[in-house]
Amino acid sequence: MEKAEDSFLEQLANIEKLLSSTTSNSEALIQIKQRNFQNLGNIYMQQGKYDKAITSISKAMKIAKLHPDEDEKIKEYNEKLLAFSLGSAYLFKGDGLAAKPYVQETLDYAVAEGNDFKNMARSYGNLAYCEYLLQNFDAAYLNYNKSLQLSQKHNYPDVTYITYKDLSDTYRADGRMPEAIRYLEQHYQLKDSLQNVEVQRNLDEVHIGFETELKEQEIVRLGQQNQIERQQKLLYASGMVLFLLLGAIGALNFYNINKRRKQEALVQQLQLAKTQQELDYKEQQLAYKKQDLTEQLLEQIHTLENSANTESKKGLRKLGHQVRDYLQSSEEQRLLQQNIEDINHAFFGKLSENYPDLSQTDKELCSYIRLGLSNKEIAALRNLTAEGVRSGRFRLRKKLNLDSKQDVEVFLQAL
Repeated sequence: MEKAEDSFLEQLANIEKLLSSTTSNSEALIQIKQRNFQNLGNIYMQQGKYDKAITSISKAMKIAKLHPDEDEKIKEYNEKLLAFSLGSAYLFKGDGLAAKPYVQETLDYAVAEGNDFKNMARSYGNLAYCEYLLQNFDAAYLNYNKSLQLSQKHNYPDVTYITYKDLSDTYRADGRMPEAIRYLEQHYQLKDSLQNVEVQRNLDEVHIGFETELKEQEIVRLGQQNQIERQQKLLYASGMVLFLLLGAIGALNFYNINKRRKQEALVQQLQLAKTQQELDYKEQQLAYKKQDLTEQLLEQIHTLENSANTESKKGLRKLGHQVRDYLQSSEEQRLLQQNIEDINHAFFGKLSENYPDLSQTDKELCSYIRLGLSNKEIAALRNLTAEGVRSGRFRLRKKLNLDSKQDVEVFLQAL
């Protein structure tokens, strides 16, 4: 890649020398110069040097506008290709605002042609990604749907699986975790399917080539005197091809297993994030209710302190009723604990299976630690002191047979 970059830079320097020293065939040199800037921009994009890519492609676009090709079809093709390259460079850089006009221009070209459905689907997806970068989620979803309709109708799975991934990123940024998880799973399923088809096609080509080779060797073998030697070579070739085929299948299985593990870990991470959001919301609701009741009690106490008549007895009775009502708010805490148990039902099942000696209190502490809550936060939820929570964590480590180097939170999240 670096050699190609050096080669294009050298060519551009030579072209500049020729343009400054002669006027003959200057238009041809200018067109070569434009293509070199364009190719150099594509190389920079592959290297991740997006600012340099934008600069090179912009120079190529400027040359194309000042010196358009006489052939109208070639001129239109160059404009479309440069708009696509510049829009892609801005998208890779993460600049949706700058990318949007060039992506829209590419889409307009595809729509005008009428039958370039793949570029239409790809352009709608790129336009949706621009809107995602600009946080215009409704506009992004609209264009993603147009892209999926075209790619699925005309069978472009390589466009569809990329759109699934972009949709997952957009829903996640929009805070819609269930949709983000669903499209991420569809992305990995389609991607695995495409890779399996590609591997199978390669294996079929090897198999066909192998059979052809066997037939040719058999013809040659029949025409030669040393039949035993030819048979040995044929068996050796067969063994090598079989070894390569088995190696390829083994590598594919290892790759799929490793990738599936990463996928499952990511899905689990998203589900944990969703669970944490639900728990935070329920805790906030409970805190608001308790705060309102506490303020009412404080107001009643203040009124009684300022009164010194016989009516204060009635007020005290009323206050007693309110205190009893407040104590009953522990039922709300019980409901919150029930919600935590519902969310962590599968997790509690694994704990009971692997560590049957854990008490219900131990399991609840495990669920809080697994969600990443601090000792102070757990103490507030359990009406304990922070020191009491630390002691509980110490006892829990012993019951889980963890040594001092193992992180209990990481251990529980991986369970």
